[in-house]
Amino acid sequence: MPVKVAPLDVNRIVVGEPIPFSVFGADGQLLLAEGGIVASARIRDRLLSLGSVRVDLPDPAPAPTVP
Repeated sequence: MPVKVAPLDVNRIVVGEPIPFSVFGADGQLLLAEGGIVASARIRDRLLSLGSVRVDLPDPAPAPTVP
């Protein structure tokens, strides 16, 4: 199952709100897990400066129905 990797979008990180995806550094190390809260603009900017990426796992395919 492929994983979508995209550059981190500053507009999707709202200070004080949980993030809807995990954030990884360029080396693959987890920097902030999904649901984590970015407490300040300084922390958000630091995540961006580290060349972070977000990884969205694909939605699971629905189970086939058997008639």
